[in-house]
Amino acid sequence: MESVTDLAVTVVNPPAAPAAPGENVTVSWTVKNTNAAAATTVGSWVDAVYVSTSSVFDANAVLISRVSRNGDLAGNATYDGNYTGPLPGVLPGTYYVFVRADVDGVVPDVDRADNLKVSSTTFTVNDAAPLVLDSPATNGNVSAGGDVWYRLNVPGGKPLRVTVDFESAGAGTVYVDYGRYPSLESALGVAANPGADVQQAVIAATQPGTYYVRVHGLTGGAFSIRADSPTFAITQLVNTVGSRIGSATLTVHGVGFSPNAKVSLIRHGTTTTRTASKVMYVGSDTLYATFNLASLPTGSYDVRVTDGASVSVIENGYTVNSAAAGFLEFTMPTVPALQLGQSATVSIKFVNSGGTDVLAPLLVLKGADFGTKVRLSDQPRPADGFSLYFLYFLPTSVDAPAGILPPGYEGSVDVIVTRAEGNQPVLSLFEVNSGKSIPWSYYQSTFRPMGMKDDAWKGVLANFLQTVGSTTTTYFAALRNAATYLASVGTPVREATELIGYLLRQADDPFPGGPLHEATDAAVPIAGLGLHWTRTNLKSVEGRHRLGRLGYGWVDNWDFGLVAEFGGSPSQFGNIALNAGLNQRIFIRQADGSTFRPRDGGEEVLRFDGVRYTLTGHEGAELRFHGDGRLNSMQDPSGNRVTAGYDANNRLVSLTHSDGRALTFTWNAAAGGQIASVTDPDGRVTQYTYSAGQLVTVTGPGGVEKYTYLGGAPGQARALASITAPGGVKTAFTYDSRGRLIRRTIGGMQAVSYAYGLDRGVTATDAAKSTLTLLPNVFGRIAMQRDSSGLTTKVTNDADGKPIRVETLAGQVWSFDRDDEGRMIAMTNPLGHTVRYAYDHHALAAFTDARGNTTTFQTDSYGRATAITQPGVNNQPGLSELFVYDPAGNLVEKTNRRGNAIRHLADSEGHVVRTLFADGAHIDYTYDSRGNLTAAANVAANGTIINAAALEYDAADRLTKVSYQPDNRFLQFTYDAAGRRATSTDQDGFKLTYLYDAASRLSSLKDVTGKTVVKYTYDAAGRLIRKDNGNLTFTTYVYDTAGRTKTLTNFARTGQVNSKFEYTYDSAGRIAAMITGGVTTTYGYDLVGQLISVTTPDRNITYAYDAAGNRTSVTDNGVTTNYTVNELNQVTAMGAATFTYDADGNRRTMTDGAGTTTYAWDDLNRLIGVDGPTAGSLDYSYDVFGRLFTTTHNGVTTTNLNDPAGYGHVMAQYTPSGLLARYIHGLGLEARQAADASRTFYD
Repeated sequence: MESVTDLAVTVVNPPAAPAAPGENVTVSWTVKNTNAAAATTVGSWVDAVYVSTSSVFDANAVLISRVSRNGDLAGNATYDGNYTGPLPGVLPGTYYVFVRADVDGVVPDVDRADNLKVSSTTFTVNDAAPLVLDSPATNGNVSAGGDVWYRLNVPGGKPLRVTVDFESAGAGTVYVDYGRYPSLESALGVAANPGADVQQAVIAATQPGTYYVRVHGLTGGAFSIRADSPTFAITQLVNTVGSRIGSATLTVHGVGFSPNAKVSLIRHGTTTTRTASKVMYVGSDTLYATFNLASLPTGSYDVRVTDGASVSVIENGYTVNSAAAGFLEFTMPTVPALQLGQSATVSIKFVNSGGTDVLAPLLVLKGADFGTKVRLSDQPRPADGFSLYFLYFLPTSVDAPAGILPPGYEGSVDVIVTRAEGNQPVLSLFEVNSGKSIPWSYYQSTFRPMGMKDDAWKGVLANFLQTVGSTTTTYFAALRNAATYLASVGTPVREATELIGYLLRQADDPFPGGPLHEATDAAVPIAGLGLHWTRTNLKSVEGRHRLGRLGYGWVDNWDFGLVAEFGGSPSQFGNIALNAGLNQRIFIRQADGSTFRPRDGGEEVLRFDGVRYTLTGHEGAELRFHGDGRLNSMQDPSGNRVTAGYDANNRLVSLTHSDGRALTFTWNAAAGGQIASVTDPDGRVTQYTYSAGQLVTVTGPGGVEKYTYLGGAPGQARALASITAPGGVKTAFTYDSRGRLIRRTIGGMQAVSYAYGLDRGVTATDAAKSTLTLLPNVFGRIAMQRDSSGLTTKVTNDADGKPIRVETLAGQVWSFDRDDEGRMIAMTNPLGHTVRYAYDHHALAAFTDARGNTTTFQTDSYGRATAITQPGVNNQPGLSELFVYDPAGNLVEKTNRRGNAIRHLADSEGHVVRTLFADGAHIDYTYDSRGNLTAAANVAANGTIINAAALEYDAADRLTKVSYQPDNRFLQFTYDAAGRRATSTDQDGFKLTYLYDAASRLSSLKDVTGKTVVKYTYDAAGRLIRKDNGNLTFTTYVYDTAGRTKTLTNFARTGQVNSKFEYTYDSAGRIAAMITGGVTTTYGYDLVGQLISVTTPDRNITYAYDAAGNRTSVTDNGVTTNYTVNELNQVTAMGAATFTYDADGNRRTMTDGAGTTTYAWDDLNRLIGVDGPTAGSLDYSYDVFGRLFTTTHNGVTTTNLNDPAGYGHVMAQYTPSGLLARYIHGLGLEARQAADASRTFYD
């Protein structure tokens, strides 16, 4: 038998001298056929040369070149390889060189491990030549196919424009990227007209740091290059010729555009003006302007963009001619010869050869037989390999509205052709005729969503037909509109089936966001998974018509099940669908017939053991299903399990936790087979009643909640019309004829209306005319939002729909890097500072802040943190917090960085009954059968009770009384029918009564005598516009169009102004100026919103920060105070003052000119003592809820009476001699009542 070759790279020599990208380098290497007995290797192969900053080869290695090797190689023979050529764009640093022999695996090789070798030494890569912002142009020369590279330092927050002027058209093109050299396939800034003699690459919003520029040669030649940062300008025009016989669309690139921008054509040298009939705002850098050019004189026109007070003009930027109407010409490729199973990519080219816009037609590409499979190249390959022999698509544009092909536009569509079986593929392209009637009744079954019920389909189809119409003309228009909108929000789609899917989703549920209503009717505090019963009303048309165990339109949080992909019971002979409410995931059957993997690429695995199905998550969580698809159980990684029980009719009758507690259900057959009640382990019952299969009342411990629904047209039918909460507060919903939510009110007030548009998203308008527009992308995620002040945020997503870039009109940019699993590995803020994340399997392993300090995380097999180690200080090892869990997943011990262990002892139901501290002190807890905390005590190490609390509840688990020891003080609470706090009374009989308006807003507080303490008035939008105090002083509030406070005025009881504050805001929505008492104070911010300046008529203060946001200096009227920060971002010095910290990061000492102040902290990192020359002696203690209980200052103790509910307000303070003061809280702290009952009110 003939021996096999073994190619081994034996020597790799890196470049001998440093080089910058674009400069020539020489790399040499030697390859040996180490198998001496091998026969001579005949033929040719390719060696690949890479560079990397690591000596270990990985995906970050950059390919320099592929070098062909031709000729024979005998056993034990060698050959020398060599590459001399330009270094590609790699960042400056020290690099190794790798060579991989026979990279394509052409030569049979006994051992491919030695085909790769790294150089033993490194070489230095220098930075590219500098390009200085706002400086004169730099001259250069690029060869055909070559590159010239530049680096550019940018302060950030402003647009960046790089202009390249080539000596001739076709010489080259330009690319710009941030923090890396741009590739030809991916760059932040790309010339809109590659190949033109003058090109501009624009980045609308920049982050501070280094940008890299690549001038790539086409035919090559001389050029000049310049970078600047205009604030408002047209930078480039695309599609600049149109005919006077019709409409044409112009693409305007630039910087600083807002949604209010207007575009006009002005005949050069005259006043003849034509304003665009439609302007589509794509972003601050792009506008699409469509003009009706009918009857305009031919000739050159200036292009003008007007945006408020900003104006930019490009003279002679557009030409009007008298060319014929637009028409498309196509070039069809020939499919290369393919073997069975092989695929090839072919490109269909098209051009608008006329002078007016052409609306993108619907095309069909067909194979000559069923054995030919076709799909667009930008469509993912189906996980199950399913595709068709025909393809319907739109030939969309890229740098114009997707559904419009402007005059002269040239484009292409890449198609992947597979010879699945049969003859060699032969393709035909046809245009579907417009103006034809569409028999939707015949076709509707082909696109009806799988599993959609008849009633739901009637509504969705009716809405769909309103959009697409009854002819191919209206249908094509709907497809074009959808394609144009989706491309404008960053998710382009041109395949017809996908566009139809999007239109169907819009017909079903165009409203972004969550459900209209959700409620939890039973909940058991329990270890691990928890045990609760939550129902959700579905707002989609399909959801409203879904008849479930809680009636039409409702799903519960245990509504999981398996079905076959195309309906029916699951089977190992086909794909399986996991349904969770209306959400569905498809699992693809594997070759073994018992394993199924998700079509969307997730890591979960579904297995069938012959009896049941088990879905296992990446950390060991499990969902188990019976063979017929019903949920069997859910288990968390710690082994806590909830098992579903069923009756003889397969109806859910119990959910039982592994600790034995359960929720039980009864069914009401008369209501059509819906659940009649749910009972928790303590016997508390929630009852459901229905009418015509619709849930109409829910009666529980908190009262009765009522629901009404619409009838009428299929789109509206069964839509939730109103919710009446216990106590009578009614939320009402209004819908249009398509069943879309168009209005919502609470108590007949606070109306919010909603408007929809296929090309403009959803706009919400409140009663004060403030608006918020949301533009979702094809994934349903918000791609852009803007409010009525013009504040606009744009989100760019990757192919999986995850955000990778967020930018605002204020010039702020956040960028996100993600790994192959979609996890964020780096985030760079608008100042160019980057934080990084690293993972160990599926858990966070390390976090590195923008200063380079790293915190590490150790996790167990369930992904729970077992150790968190902070960065070390002064070259010392970092200290760790340690965590221990019990088998149920409860935290049972935490050791802080001071080495003190805090233990948590739990009962059989998972309730913490004792927290034990290192010194023996502890907190004891007692619970009732419902899991409500009924008693708690802070106990010293010697067993003395320091303080304690007892708590009482009503039947709805609302706190009715809390009593504190050792002072025998208490607070009692009552509630109204709506479950809102009605009264609060303390041990002295001091009582507050809370009153509410029809919209359930707090309207006033009254004291025990019935006297009003405070009264609130709201406008139609629900904003506070006036506060009246009990002493007749009052405050008024005025808001701007975005709902921000514009003016706040405090009045005396006589009506005289006590004080007035007026506010203005910057483009990012931050307070820019405040005027009060005739004095204006202005505020300046950096790009992340940190305050960097405060200016008054006689004072100027500036602030500086490091990369992590720590303040580094304050300069006040020229006097600077510097700050020093350590690796833990702790301030160690501020001017002459110095600070030290304990191991947990708590301040231990402060030393300044007055002396040294010391601080003491307990194991929970709460301040318990301060002793210093200025503060004197201060001691603090805390109640069982962790709130400040006593303060002892130089021997005098003040005790707080705390409200444990809500915000935990201090309701009163006492000294040993009695009451010090009471504090009255409404929407805020409203009044202080002294011991003599006199009150002081707060503005």
